[in-house]
Amino acid sequence: MMQKKAQVTVFIIIGIIILIGAGLYAYIRFSLQEEEVTGEEEQTEVAFRSTSELAEYVYACIEPKTLQGLEIMRLQGGRIDTSGVRVLEAMDLDDGRRVMDTETGKIVTSAEGPNRIAYWVDEEGASIPSLEAMEQELADYILENSRRCIGDLEPFRNQGYDIEMGEMKINVVMEKAVVVNVSLPVTMSRGEEEIREDIYLFTVPVNMEMIHTIASNIAAAEMTNTYLEQHTMNWISIYGRVNGQIPPLVASVNNLDCSQSTWTYDQTLSSLREIFDTNVDLFRIRGTDYERVIKDTDTKQSMVDSQTISVFSPDTYPNVRVDHDYRPGWDTELSMDPASLAPDVISTTGIPFLPMFCYVRYRFKYTIQYPVLLRITDYQSAKIDPIRNYYDKSRGFTFYMPMRVVIYGNAPRQPVELDVTSPKEQEIRQMVGIIGEETGKILLDPSPFCDQENMLSREATISTYDAETGEPLKGVMVKYYCGSYVNDCYMGRTEKVNSTADYTSRFPLCVNGELRLTKQGYNEKRITWSSYDIQDTSIKVKMDPEKTFDIEVRKVYWTTFKDQFQGDIHPLSRKLTDREMATIKISGDDDMAVIYPQQKNITIAPGKYQVDIMLFGNVSIAPTEYTVEAAGETYTAEIDPYDGKHYKGSFPIGMVENINWGITTGDMKSEKVIFYVFADYNPGRLSLWTDLMNVDEEEVFSHQEEQEYLTPRFE
Repeated sequence: MMQKKAQVTVFIIIGIIILIGAGLYAYIRFSLQEEEVTGEEEQTEVAFRSTSELAEYVYACIEPKTLQGLEIMRLQGGRIDTSGVRVLEAMDLDDGRRVMDTETGKIVTSAEGPNRIAYWVDEEGASIPSLEAMEQELADYILENSRRCIGDLEPFRNQGYDIEMGEMKINVVMEKAVVVNVSLPVTMSRGEEEIREDIYLFTVPVNMEMIHTIASNIAAAEMTNTYLEQHTMNWISIYGRVNGQIPPLVASVNNLDCSQSTWTYDQTLSSLREIFDTNVDLFRIRGTDYERVIKDTDTKQSMVDSQTISVFSPDTYPNVRVDHDYRPGWDTELSMDPASLAPDVISTTGIPFLPMFCYVRYRFKYTIQYPVLLRITDYQSAKIDPIRNYYDKSRGFTFYMPMRVVIYGNAPRQPVELDVTSPKEQEIRQMVGIIGEETGKILLDPSPFCDQENMLSREATISTYDAETGEPLKGVMVKYYCGSYVNDCYMGRTEKVNSTADYTSRFPLCVNGELRLTKQGYNEKRITWSSYDIQDTSIKVKMDPEKTFDIEVRKVYWTTFKDQFQGDIHPLSRKLTDREMATIKISGDDDMAVIYPQQKNITIAPGKYQVDIMLFGNVSIAPTEYTVEAAGETYTAEIDPYDGKHYKGSFPIGMVENINWGITTGDMKSEKVIFYVFADYNPGRLSLWTDLMNVDEEEVFSHQEEQEYLTPRFE
C-alpha cells in the first residue's frame, strides 16, 4: 500500500513540473514575441544604439551633402555661389545634370535647364577660385545643409538618451582626394550607458588639387598669350574672303563695273558661330591625353597642328583629357566696323573720266566676344552621382572651366592679372607677370617683368649658327617676349665660347613666351619657348642669312595661257616692254615693296611669303563713235569722256594676288628670281574706249584658281 502511494506522489510531482514548464514556456515565448515586435517598431524609428551607429547617423547626413557640393562645383566652374561673377549659361551639356535653387539650398537634379558656370577668364579679367576658397565654400555648404539633417539628434532623444552637443565644425582638404573632417562633440547617456563621439572623417576619391592646377595653368596660358584670340583671328583671316562666308580683314579688287560683295549682320554672326563650332574643338593641350586630328591636306594639317597648345611637358598628365567646346546657341556678341558691312569704292586714281574702272577696298574690324568651355577629365578620379547618392571609383571626373574670347577691333583683349590669393596661385601670378597690352594709342605703365630680380627660371643656353655654313654665329641679339610689348626683354648677345656662340642666362617666368633672335644680314627667328618649368636648357638656333637676288618680272597674256598652257608657265611668258611697269608687294618673314624695273633686286632670306603684283602699261586711248538704235531710228553717239582728247598715261592691265612663296635654303644658291603676272590687256592694242567697254568682265582680273602656276622661279 505504501508503495502505491509513493508511485502516485511521483506522478503528481512530474505533472506539476510539466505544468510549470508549460507555463514558463508560454510566458517566455509570449514575452519574446512581444519584445520582438517592440524591437521591430523601434528599428523602424531609429537604427542607432552604439557609438558606431551614431557615426553612421552623422555620415548619412554628411555623405549626400558632400557629393552634392562637389557636383555643384564641378558643374559651376569650382564655385557653389556664382553671385557676383560672370557666368556662362549653358544648358545643352552632355551629362544631363542641372543645379537648382530650392528652399533648402542648391541641389543637383536631372531637370532640364541651364547651368551657371563661372568664368575663369573674361573681358573684365581673371577670376580663378583658389583651392583654399573652394575648400572653404564646400565646407560651408556641407555644414549648412548637414545641420538641418542632423538636427538635435532627436531619434536618440526619443530613446531616452540625455544628449550634450558641442558646436559642429567642418574642414575640407582638397588634395589627391577630397577629405571632409567633421568635428561634432556628442555625449549621450542613459542610465549607466554613455556614448561619446567627436571626429568623423569622409573621403571622396577626386584629385581636385591636380584638376585645379591644370585648369589654373591653362587659364594662365590664355591670359599670357591669348591663344584663343590669336587662333580666332587666324580663322577670320582664312574664312574672310571677298566672296566668302564672312567679310575679309583686308582685301582689294579692281573691276570695270564697281561690283562688290556685301554681307548682313545676321549672316556674318551665323557664319562665325559655324566657324567657331567647327574649329574650337580642335584645340589640344600638350602634356595631356589626346589624339592628333588628321586632315587630308598639308595646309589643313598645319592649321590643326597649330592648335595644339604647349602648356605642360610631354606626358605630364597622361590620365587627363582636356576638351574645348563651343555651341552656336551660347552667348556670342559681334559688332563690325563699318557697320554697313560694305566696302569702300574708289575710282581709279589718274583716270577720273573712266568711272567704269573701280578700286574696291575691303577693310573690316571685328569686335567679338564668345565663350569656350573646357572639360577637364581625370580618368582616375571618381564619377559622382548625387541623385542616387553614390560614386564610382576611377570612372572619371569631368570639371567645367569656361573662358571668354575677347577681340576689340581685330586686336586680342589685353592680357590680365590673376585675381587669386593663395600661395599656389602666387606662383602662377608671377609666371604671368603682366599688367596690360598695347591697344591703339594707349601706352601702358612699365612692367617689372624684365627686372633682374624676376629672372627666376632655370639657367638656359642659346647657341646660334649660320644655317648655310653651320659655323657659330656670334653677335645675335637675344630678346624674350611674353604676351605684351611691355614684357619685351632685351637679354643680351651671343658670344664666341670655344667652338660655339652662346648666350647663357636665367629668364623671366612665362608660359609660351617667344625668343626673338636678330642679327644684321640674317632673317629674324621667333621661337615659342616656355621659361616656366624648363625641360631642355640647351637651345640651338640656325639663323638664315639674307641674300640679294636679281629680279625680273614677266607677263603672261591670259588668252595665251588659256589656249596653250602645258604645265610650265615660263615658255608662255614675255618680258615687259619699256611702256610697262609692275609693283611687287612681298609679305611674310620680311615685308617689302618693289617697283620694277626701277628696282631690279631684292634682299631676302628663307621663309614663307605672300606675293601681290600689279601690272601697268602706258596707253593712248581715243574717243569712240558708235551707233545706237532707238525708236526705229539710228543715231550716232560718241564716248567722249575728256573733251575730245586722247587719254595718255599709266593704266592697270593685269594683276595677281596672294601667291604663296616658300624660300628654302637650297634656293639661296640661285642668283635670280623671276616673278610672273597675268596680263589682261595689251597696252599697244588699247586704242579706243570700246576696247575696254566690250571686254567680257569674267575674263578680267578673275584668275584666282590659275594663280598657283605663277609661283616665283629661281634661276
